[in-house]
Amino acid sequence: MPYRREQIVSALSALHADILCLQEDSAEIDLQSALPDLPFCACHREAGLTILSRYPIKDSLCMPYALAITVSYGIYTLCVVNVHLPWQSALLREEAVVAMTDTISAAVADYIILAGDFNCSDTSAVQRFLLGEQSLHGHDTYYFDLAEAYADMTGIPPSPTLDFRRNPRWGVVDPPNTLEKTQRFDRILLANPYPTPAPMLTNFVVFGSEISEETRLAPSDHLGVYADLDFS
Repeated sequence: MPYRREQIVSALSALHADILCLQEDSAEIDLQSALPDLPFCACHREAGLTILSRYPIKDSLCMPYALAITVSYGIYTLCVVNVHLPWQSALLREEAVVAMTDTISAAVADYIILAGDFNCSDTSAVQRFLLGEQSLHGHDTYYFDLAEAYADMTGIPPSPTLDFRRNPRWGVVDPPNTLEKTQRFDRILLANPYPTPAPMLTNFVVFGSEISEETRLAPSDHLGVYADLDFS
């Protein structure tokens, strides 16, 4: 972490984001001071989750593996949920995502957005559950995956966010000898807002892949994901 501080701040500053969701935040970097355009903050220290917002945070809720906030954006209320599902087992992830989506389904909000590290592949039961393609433990839900939506618009497949071959996670320059598979773990999802009109998705990028010549590291072992939504 000490070697990544400037890279992390630089990568996040370049986004000019309205809301940032950070996972595995160790509080070693004072991002509120480093990113003055995002003055409002909510933290879930037990889970290592932080949300920074350009808009005043009306309410926040800590859950196992998630932190939710509500903000006003024009005439709309947004519920933004920072997610870091457990990596240890599929069963833990499934139980966590069902509990989380059940809890936030009661949120008084026009739009619900999930963002973060889901620790699962595109073919996992968790991802299929979120997309409304299967039930889990007797529950169902329906979200749109913004990376997949943007890929459908542009014809460019979604990029992986955990790259074991090209991202030197801990200073290893050569491709590591690992059996782990490069894939997409980090996502932004929007709950189907019907009958409220869906926002326009105008951009989706994966960022943070630049390797510093000085540190030989990327800003993070996971690449970041960023979306532009137009609610007007």
